[in-house]
Amino acid sequence: MVQVLVTAKRLGQVGRNVASDSVLPPAENKSSEKLALTSDQRNGLYAHTANTALGVLVLLCGYFALRPAEARALTWTDIGDGQISVNKQLDNSDRPTTP
Repeated sequence: MVQVLVTAKRLGQVGRNVASDSVLPPAENKSSEKLALTSDQRNGLYAHTANTALGVLVLLCGYFALRPAEARALTWTDIGDGQISVNKQLDNSDRPTTP
């Protein structure tokens, strides 16, 4: 794809290639490492959300390592025989999609 844009720019078919013309700012010392909650943090989160509408969602995500979009898409037919079947997730518009 990059070569196509370079060639199109050279031939005058496109005015500019924004991707090659842009300059990224210098990287800050941001760690891309994601840290899991400690057991105290996890228990605090469970306690804080226990009596809220998010309580079940937090438990599902925590105990079964589900993404929030996967947990939100679960229906009663996905749960049974001691198993959870994760075969879809909800997009930002609450429409089901396959993962």
